Amino acid sequence: EKNYYDIVVFETDISDENKEKLKSLTTSKNISIRFYNLQKTFDTKLHIAASYFAPQCYYRLACGEVFRKYKRALFTDIDLVCIQDLFQIFNVDIGDAPIAACEEVLWAEENRKEKVYGDWSVSEYLKKLGSPSIYYNTGLILINPEKFNQIAPFSLLLEESKKERFFCQEQDVLNKVFKDKFFTLSLKYNFEIINTIFNGKNKTFQDYSEKIDSAVMYHFLAAKKVWFYHRLPKGYVWWSYARKTPFYDKIFADLIERQKPLAFKEEMKLKIKYNRYRFLSLVSFGKRKMRYHEKANFIEEEFFP
Repeated sequence: EKNYYDIVVFETDISDENKEKLKSLTTSKNISIRFYNLQKTFDTKLHIAASYFAPQCYYRLACGEVFRKYKRALFTDIDLVCIQDLFQIFNVDIGDAPIAACEEVLWAEENRKEKVYGDWSVSEYLKKLGSPSIYYNTGLILINPEKFNQIAPFSLLLEESKKERFFCQEQDVLNKVFKDKFFTLSLKYNFEIINTIFNGKNKTFQDYSEKIDSAVMYHFLAAKKVWFYHRLPKGYVWWSYARKTPFYDKIFADLIERQKPLAFKEEMKLKIKYNRYRFLSLVSFGKRKMRYHEKANFIEEEFFP
């Protein structure tokens, strides 16, 4: 009750009806929900690396510009659930750092020999970003807009986004531009829910998964999204909140629709196309290789998860 929650939703085409539904969730006078359309700001076509990414992912690059008159701002993706007071994160002392985030546990030092993009290992890929000592997941970032803009004005970030077909899009851009200038937040503030971590492949993942109950924020970042795969670890937490919203009927209907099997002919066509792209990704080089790799991944993620 002592804090004021000014929630700004970056958007492109949310309908007026859905905006009203979202606003109806504010049950207290110290909470406001506003909408900020960034379509004109991002009127250029930017690289989309996977089916579960959207053009709106790039909107976080505009945080410094949009909130330039604020002392700090907390930005999150749409696939996170906070189970405690957001001010616990918002009030973290990040000193003079322009940006704060949690380390990407999948790309931690001991995992950098893993293959990540075609034939590249994590460490090989990170050379494109200047080989940062720590690579960060930017699904949640806390920024000091003034210091953020001194290092990375929006025009620079947008230009960097156009230079490469980045594997993790704007996340790679931020890691490249703010290399070694991040403040490292506790992993509990952006706890990643992804099967790779819970398979116990190495001690890092084992230790990480054991801390699941101490997390403040759960991030359902896998290609298998929690609204389609409700049995994910802590998936019931996300669904418990979904049930309290005016969107629940739509979410549940989409889940049922998702379960319908593909027609045989359609499935065969997709499998042929998938195998073709996978083969071409093996025999091609450079940007062409990456493009076929992305197309194969898109089909796999979207239709054969």
